[in-house]
This record gives sequence, C-alpha cells and structure tokens, in this order.
Amino acid sequence: MEWYLSALRKYTDFFGRARRSEFWCYFLFNNLFLICLRILDQFLYVEYFELGNETPSYGPLSFIYWLATLIPSLAVTVRRLHDTSHSGKWLLIPILLLVGIFISGVAGIEWIVDLILILLLVWVLVFLLLLLRDSTPGDNQYGPNPKGIQNTHEGHYKAKLRSIAISKFIATSFIVSGWIIYAVTAVVSFILNLSIVIKVVGFWGGLIAFMVLPITLIFAPWYAGFAQHNWLPLIVTYGGTILGAGFIAIGHLITNRWEKHLS
Repeated sequence: MEWYLSALRKYTDFFGRARRSEFWCYFLFNNLFLICLRILDQFLYVEYFELGNETPSYGPLSFIYWLATLIPSLAVTVRRLHDTSHSGKWLLIPILLLVGIFISGVAGIEWIVDLILILLLVWVLVFLLLLLRDSTPGDNQYGPNPKGIQNTHEGHYKAKLRSIAISKFIATSFIVSGWIIYAVTAVVSFILNLSIVIKVVGFWGGLIAFMVLPITLIFAPWYAGFAQHNWLPLIVTYGGTILGAGFIAIGHLITNRWEKHLS
C-alpha cells in the first residue's frame, strides 16, 4: 500500500526511476480499487444499466477513478522504464501501431493489419519483459538506483548486453517491417495510380505517366480522391509511405540508442 501511495504522490514525476516493487504494487492496488469501484457501480446504478442490454466497461465511479489515476499510472510506468535504462518513448510505439491498423483497415489491406497486430503482440511481450526486469545496476542517465545499491561493474555490463540484445531485435523487426510496407505500397500504388491514369487519358497517356512515374504517384491519388471520390489510392500511397517511414525511423532510433550503449 505504501508503494501505491508513493506513486500517487509522484504523479507529476516523469523523470526519475521506479523499482519493480513500486510499479507492481501500484499496479496491483490500482486494479483492485478499479474492480471494486466497477462492482460498486453495478449496485448503485443497476437501474441505469438495465435500461440498455449492454453493461458499459466503466460506470461513473470507476471512470472518475480511472481518469484521476491516468497520469500517475503513466508516470510510474515511465519511471519503471527509466529504471531499466529505457526511454518513456516506448509508450508511443503502440500509438503508431494503432494508427497503422486504422489506416490499413480503411484501405482494406488486411495482411498489413495482421502484420501490425503481430508487431503489437511482440511489443507487448517485450514491454512486459522490460517491466519485469531488475533495476539497472548503479546510476543511469535517469538518476540513482532506487534500491540504493551500487552493483558491480560486471553486473552492469551484463545488464547492458541484455538491454542491447532486446533493443536490437525490436529495431530489426521495425526496420524490416517498414521496408516490406514500403515495397508493397510501391507496387500497389503503382497499379492503382496507373490504372486511374489509363482510365482518364487512355493507354498512351498511361505510357507517358509511367515514364514520369514520380509525378504520377504524387498527383494521381489526389485526382482520384477529389475528382472521382475514390480515396483508396491516396490512403494507400501516402498512408503506406508514412507508415513505412515511421517504422523505419523507430527502428533507427532504437539502433542509435544501443549503438551509444556500445560506445
């Protein structure tokens, strides 16, 4: 309970470190209180719930509590990542993945949705491993060891190697996935946009469009969207490009991080 209250008191601290016991005790009590409030919502607002055929995920009490503890929960999670020498930016990765799922779903490209779901699952597993890891020995860039223990140089070196191995695996997964998305986007965009040009100006116009392919890929999707109300080429061309670039950028950011650890 002490760790739970400590996390609430540090609700604006996104810069320090949090040991495993602090994070998991907070996680345990926070979810216990949330479950109790949801049960209480069921009793207090039973008539409200019976008006509809579905039971909402959150009632008024549980929703207010969840909203009140949202920032402390994010803060203690960021500090737990700091304690393992990882940036809180790891929490941004699932947001990008969900955006990718939305764009791919709108575009109707189911296999990219499946690929991103696999990456999301990988992220969840790696993220869980990070939360379960012991504190980085000694001080790191986010502050002193919250356990107050200065571990040996050998332990610090082994922890660094484990961190680098995990980061390298994640970086490679994102970079490879980004280039795959790039390649598929290029092929699909080429087919979609060239077919649009051929329908408008005929075969010979399409041949000219093929010769100036970069210009075709820039303007054809916009023409299809605004003139023909067909937004699929625009979503595929630009959405796929941005998604692939985002994956590759994240991969390189993680790569730069573990390369700095080696230096």
